[in-house]
Amino acid sequence: SESQGQGGGFDHTLFFGNLPPTRSPGEVGSVLLYAPSLPSTQTLLFKQLDCEQDGIVCVVDRQVSGRGRGDNRWESPAGCLTFSFSTSVQQPALLPFFQYVVSMALYKTVSAITKDDAKASVGLQLKWPNDIYGPNKAKIGGVLCESRVKVSNRGAGKGPSFYVIAGVGINLFNSQPTTCLRDMLAEAGHEEAAEQLTREGFLAQFCGEFEALLSVLRQQGFAPLTERYTDMWMHTGQSVKVQDEKGGPGSARQATIRGVAPSGFLLAQDDAGTMLELHPDGNSLDMMKGLISRKVPRMR
Repeated sequence: SESQGQGGGFDHTLFFGNLPPTRSPGEVGSVLLYAPSLPSTQTLLFKQLDCEQDGIVCVVDRQVSGRGRGDNRWESPAGCLTFSFSTSVQQPALLPFFQYVVSMALYKTVSAITKDDAKASVGLQLKWPNDIYGPNKAKIGGVLCESRVKVSNRGAGKGPSFYVIAGVGINLFNSQPTTCLRDMLAEAGHEEAAEQLTREGFLAQFCGEFEALLSVLRQQGFAPLTERYTDMWMHTGQSVKVQDEKGGPGSARQATIRGVAPSGFLLAQDDAGTMLELHPDGNSLDMMKGLISRKVPRMR
């Protein structure tokens, strides 16, 4: 609706009404914080809120100083679903995969809305490591994950737990400057889904999708999810220019993306058949450019 979906205040009754009835305390969406406007939902949960409780979701209508990778900043206007949420993980090796699991949950939410695979139905794809794209390479969303050792576990006898805050922004209703999910649904023949789209319903569906994926990640790691993730992204078979970590500009060569390495970075293969792990150089806004290669053990 106009008030719930696009410009009006977030309807907590509609949100909680769309959550699965059998939910455990600490699951994402258990606690809802809402404000018409904030500088940053990510900053509020990660730096300002004196709490490390799992399951808190902070939603805002307008975000005026959103945070992205590095020092990137942006404004999120009305018409976007902008939120951050809290969760935790025990194993530090799982932290690099959180942004992938959040992205997968967004993809699966759109799949649930269309009752079909999101890529096949509306052309949604994931761009490594943390962007959501529609048709014609139009970006409609992004993810930011930050973590720290839980204060309550510092100095404790058991191993540390890590507090994770994930921030999400996805354009549901603004046709400009690129496109939005509502337009993608309508143009793909899902007019009813486009008309029924709300921020509250989308977020509730996302919470359920994320918890299911998080359960797999915590218990089995990312390996069981890797193939599903690469089915959702746009990179398999993509040719990229890479530079050897020990070489200068003259060491640049072509490589083909094959998947995700166990470390969480990109896995690629050069023309000689050597398997490479690709890292961003930290200088490029587009993380698919300026890739640094490192040899990995032979894959079996």
